[in-house]
Amino acid sequence: MEHYAAEALRIFEFSRAKADLILAQRLLDWMHQHWKESAISLPDIYQRSLNTISDKATAAKLVTVLVDHGWLLPISGGAVIDGKQRREAWKIVKVN
Repeated sequence: MEHYAAEALRIFEFSRAKADLILAQRLLDWMHQHWKESAISLPDIYQRSLNTISDKATAAKLVTVLVDHGWLLPISGGAVIDGKQRREAWKIVKVN
């Protein structure tokens, strides 16, 4: 029984990670197609991007995925984005 429970948990965790990757890809596509700034912050993501990203925790998790894959680069000291100073900001790596 422990084996089946462990296997179910492994499959569930894999499917959750895959869902995060898919949502991170959708966010990256949105940034490349719709976001005009060269940098982005968490509030920009959860207030202005995809409807499925409506809270800070989800935005932060997706930013971590995109940083890990090299699509976002942390900006030391933050940045001014859309006229607002943001303590945490990331440079968006553009597709050439």
